[in-house]
Amino acid sequence: MIIQLLLSMTEQAKIGEYFKNLDQLITLQQTKLEKLQNVKIICNQQVKPFENFHGTPSLIVEVLSGNISNDRILKFNKYAKFGVKEYWIIDPKSSSIEQYVLENDKYTLLNAVNLLTKHELNYLTPAERQSHATTITPHLFQDLEINLTDIFEY
Repeated sequence: MIIQLLLSMTEQAKIGEYFKNLDQLITLQQTKLEKLQNVKIICNQQVKPFENFHGTPSLIVEVLSGNISNDRILKFNKYAKFGVKEYWIIDPKSSSIEQYVLENDKYTLLNAVNLLTKHELNYLTPAERQSHATTITPHLFQDLEINLTDIFEY
């Protein structure tokens, strides 16, 4: 009985430590996500830093939050309605980016890329590994190539 109680206490301590570490990891990921959600870049030399920006942005990059339908449906339709030329949806959970461009007042999927783990890459054939894209280029800025390893942890 005493041995069983000690084992139970040891197991409980291990479980408690596991969930403590898991909680710290979740908090860290939430902090990173919150920072990403608040990034705004304005490529207009006439706009002074910290001044209010008026007008329609050419590109919006949205990081999926807890309310996925808001990003995938409401904002998606709203941005198209207001004429945002390019819309990216970043999903940090799947390390993926969907790239949409506005054509005839509707978004068309131009590109979808995701960063595979080394384990996932092992399941690809050599030809699939060779053709697997890990970069994305904004349609509006053709000279800019972004490597997914610079965005997602690899």
